[in-house]
Amino acid sequence: METTLGVPAHGGGVLVRHPGATISLLGGVSRTSGLDVDLLVRRPADRRTALERQRDVRERRGDVPVGGVPVTGGPRVGWLDGDRVRPAHPVAWSSESGDREVGPHHRARYRLPPLFDEVRLVIAWTALDIPDAEVTLPLPDREAVARGTTPVWDAPALATPTARGSGAHGFGERPGAAPRPGVDEPGRVVAARRVLHRADHAVLVLDRLAVLGPDLLSLDLECLARGDVAREVTAAFPSGADDPGPRVAVLHGGVARTGHALRGSSSSGGDVLTCAREFALERHGDVVDLLVAWPAAGLGPALARIPLDRA
Repeated sequence: METTLGVPAHGGGVLVRHPGATISLLGGVSRTSGLDVDLLVRRPADRRTALERQRDVRERRGDVPVGGVPVTGGPRVGWLDGDRVRPAHPVAWSSESGDREVGPHHRARYRLPPLFDEVRLVIAWTALDIPDAEVTLPLPDREAVARGTTPVWDAPALATPTARGSGAHGFGERPGAAPRPGVDEPGRVVAARRVLHRADHAVLVLDRLAVLGPDLLSLDLECLARGDVAREVTAAFPSGADDPGPRVAVLHGGVARTGHALRGSSSSGGDVLTCAREFALERHGDVVDLLVAWPAAGLGPALARIPLDRA
């Protein structure tokens, strides 16, 4: 987890659309230490039955989802430095195998050196016959990035602790089944990375908030703990069924609607713990009242009102 906030570098969108894969930009963050670019890669769904897949294996055609091209490797990502393409390598990634409705997909974060004003990304995937695609992305300037590169332990926290007994103190029931975004929907980033909630030894950071539709939001939340708190939370992770990670809900009409936790990860080393969670949230208009907490780390419920920029 990055321990500085940075400045939003791009709101996201589809970069490459090809029969074999769709490559989308989820967003980017500029810091004085470098530029982070988050990509989402989706492959077409494999709608064959189990018997059809077995038949294909017997015929020595391999496990080929669509179009006779096996899933091998992944896209090559780089940026233009003058006339030379410099390769970029992922520093974090996650993947899902998909199903017959939504194909396999993975997310990857690429870290580039500090870049300002604009970057020319180059994306290709040789195995799928996707040629080099050059995409120019506008970036914030050097002064804006310097102002925005603030440690998460020093930046002001947006959320305000809620009073016990108020409607915003408790987390409601999760409503129905988890919603699913469109197959190729990367979302549109509508809020800057910011600190939501913090105590002396724990912090919750809004990493990415994106609109996926008129009634659906995607939230990436990062959490960081240090010292004795980190060791206590680390010890709780394997011990029981309850997730000791953060909790999220949307407050609407006095009712807290718990977010759907879609995926997450955590890592610890010594006296530092980091974790990341992705949530699907209900959307009600162009302002979200976000209720957050991390009870295992001593962060009680707090409420943040977040306008959805360019929503």
